Amino acid sequence: MDRFMLHRIHALSAEMVAGYESYNMVGVSQALSSFVTQYLNSFSFEIYKDRLYLDEKNSSSRRSAQTVMHYALKALATYIAPIACHLAEELHSFQDNVDPAVSSADSVMKQGWFPTPNEWKQPALAEKWETIRDVRRQVFRAIEDAKQGGIVTGMADAAIIIRAPPATK
Repeated sequence: MDRFMLHRIHALSAEMVAGYESYNMVGVSQALSSFVTQYLNSFSFEIYKDRLYLDEKNSSSRRSAQTVMHYALKALATYIAPIACHLAEELHSFQDNVDPAVSSADSVMKQGWFPTPNEWKQPALAEKWETIRDVRRQVFRAIEDAKQGGIVTGMADAAIIIRAPPATK
């Protein structure tokens, strides 16, 4: 999961560079919005919240989730800086505990582009996780249909069994 999210940050970085270099601000905005809604909000935060709240304070699982979220926030702050400078500065100041009213020396504008190592790019891993995301969407759709049909009242009432061929495990 963590390596998949690093892959997605790497892919977003490439989209940001291409969008800004071609002055495609609509594409930049859409890529940012898509990343936040599809990968952060509706996917990783659901998984990470359990690890962040339930795992031991210094567990490797919790620290790994925190690290990925740290990288995601750092990346987003630099990616939005050219089009939403005040929001980017606020994100940067909260994350790095800098008061922009006191010092502008540590501005997000002076940080440069967030670097994404090539090791983060893992298409084979991303393909597996996209399959998992697709199955997850199908499960949620089936639960919603069951809810609409009066079979269950919510997710807590649903019992899900997923059968997959050995190659997909």
